[in-house]
Amino acid sequence: MALKVSRDTAEILVGALALVAFSLFVVFAFTVNQHAVSGYRLYALYRHIDGLALHADVRLAGIRVGEVAAERLAPHDEARLTLTLRDGVAIPRDSAAIIASDGLLGAKFVKIDPGGDPEMLEPGASFDYVQDSVDFEHLLQRVVQEAEARRKAPLPADAGKNSVPADEGKNSVPADAGKSTAPAGSGKSD
Repeated sequence: MALKVSRDTAEILVGALALVAFSLFVVFAFTVNQHAVSGYRLYALYRHIDGLALHADVRLAGIRVGEVAAERLAPHDEARLTLTLRDGVAIPRDSAAIIASDGLLGAKFVKIDPGGDPEMLEPGASFDYVQDSVDFEHLLQRVVQEAEARRKAPLPADAGKNSVPADEGKNSVPADAGKSTAPAGSGKSD
């Protein structure tokens, strides 16, 4: 004999299961992203770190070797990053810490561009060479402003006079190309 469940009871059970599944997903998402890196710390000063998140990757040769452990405002309106790198990862003293992004709209991370110095950065040292974050919004705004300025700029008085269109003269066929080159009255015809 089949057990009959009322429609209200079935809706409550489905809602409860959905709530449990959502809760498990949230817990899983937060625990997966909390891969705290243990190791030693290095520091870097930047003018701006637009879009770089706390716990963002620190990569060397495309491999995650650490994370951004802290961000704070330093004197002279600079951003000071604390980077935690795994023990055993040696960084040459003349390396650069570059703020890069995964594609045009991807997440930002710190890319370490290794130098050639045989001396390595010691724990607690600072990078001498850094490259700030590229602000794509600002760059796009500048491109649009330049385009608008060029569009609104008046053309010089002689612009367009005696100029040859870009495609004229290149791989073009002369207007008399189909006509015979034989002298008139030679008896030859096309």
